[in-house]
Amino acid sequence: MLDISVSNEPWTIPYCQRHPRSHVTVLDLPDALPTIRRAVSRAGLLHRYDFLPGDLFTAQLEPDAYNLIIVAHVCSMLGHAEGAALIRRLTAALAADGVLAIIDTLAGAPGSAMQELALYLRTRAGTVHQPDTYRCWLTDARLSGVSGMNLPLPLAITVITGSKIVPAKSAQDEPSTEEG
Repeated sequence: MLDISVSNEPWTIPYCQRHPRSHVTVLDLPDALPTIRRAVSRAGLLHRYDFLPGDLFTAQLEPDAYNLIIVAHVCSMLGHAEGAALIRRLTAALAADGVLAIIDTLAGAPGSAMQELALYLRTRAGTVHQPDTYRCWLTDARLSGVSGMNLPLPLAITVITGSKIVPAKSAQDEPSTEEG
């Protein structure tokens, strides 16, 4: 799985603690990775993590490589066009039947006004996006089964997911091996 999060402790740590066969690649800026590495080390999971230094928009991501991509508290730091571009970019790295999960505070949710103020003060174009914005980004990136679930936390946080459904190839789609 790929974890793209703006936090000192990856959202994937609890998942890895419950799923012993999971493996995570964390993508973040080089300056952030030592703090994230320490959190993973404290959890005793360093052997199951790889750390990819880079920018969200330029780091080399292998196509069709990840069964799960977690994007936690990143989209709200981006404007509309950047958010849409990031989702399209990450969809290309998602394996067939893989899931993209966005974790963020949505407009209109409890605490969203304070989140909006914080984003205004520390980002260039960040905003608390409307739920329909996320749905649009995911469906425009050709992800299916888009759904959301609120997490039971003091600050309203929602997980929005979409799946990369790749149609099965039929026999007529396969190239012919006969010479004619």
